[in-house]
Amino acid sequence: MSNNKIILTSFIFIILGSFIYLSWRETKQARYSGWWAVEFQTPENTNLTFVIENYTNNKNFHYTVFDGENKVLEGDAIINKGEKRELDISSEVSSSDRVKIEVTNGGEKKEIYKSLNH
Repeated sequence: MSNNKIILTSFIFIILGSFIYLSWRETKQARYSGWWAVEFQTPENTNLTFVIENYTNNKNFHYTVFDGENKVLEGDAIINKGEKRELDISSEVSSSDRVKIEVTNGGEKKEIYKSLNH
């Protein structure tokens, strides 16, 4: 019976130690800086609100909106590290079937597209 208790106790300590280590690693990765993302809030419909999510130390973003091939809006957004910002461009887009949004942060550029034809 004593051997079973030792094995069970060892197993519990190994599982507990693994859980603590993996929790620590996950927390460390969650704080990783160096990436940002741009996406439409609801990609499946014609809603033109897009979201910029920042996990970099650079908080200055520049965006350009194209209605078809025509540039219709340019703007800047300051988004601190760990924050998201929603930007609605519905009032700027009127005629095209396709909308393109270019977002730059430092030297990195990302683009998203949405087709508005039904």
